[in-house]
Amino acid sequence: MKVQTIDGRPIELQQGVLDNLKMKLKGPVLLPGESGYGDSRTVWNAMIDRNPAFVVRCLGAADVIACVEFARDHRLLICIKGGGHNIAGLATADGAMMLDLSLMRGVWVDLGRSIAHAQAGCLLGDLDRETQVHDWPLSSVSFRTPASRD
Repeated sequence: MKVQTIDGRPIELQQGVLDNLKMKLKGPVLLPGESGYGDSRTVWNAMIDRNPAFVVRCLGAADVIACVEFARDHRLLICIKGGGHNIAGLATADGAMMLDLSLMRGVWVDLGRSIAHAQAGCLLGDLDRETQVHDWPLSSVSFRTPASRD
């Protein structure tokens, strides 16, 4: 299969190489034409219609790590889809290896520290549901990136 590299060159990725990646993953690898590929590559902005070479539906941090290492080792262009709501469509790229994190929607609330931890595919409704269980209204949650920690 043809895949784009980080320097824009298309390369042929052998099936055996892709099979080795699949063995390291819990989530599925979807190829064009396979069930789920179309939905997985699609983002909220319907004007964006790009076709990654393949999509990995990551189910946890171990899948993400394996994919990033694989992309690094083979110098592949990667794109990452979280909730799929980036209006500019930056979550997808033609010929890239797409990491679809939309199945990673877990939220863990630490009331003692007033922190909610959310996985990369989490949507606002997921966060709202988990904070409301603790009578912690979403309006009282402050959003910070890891770089802004105290």
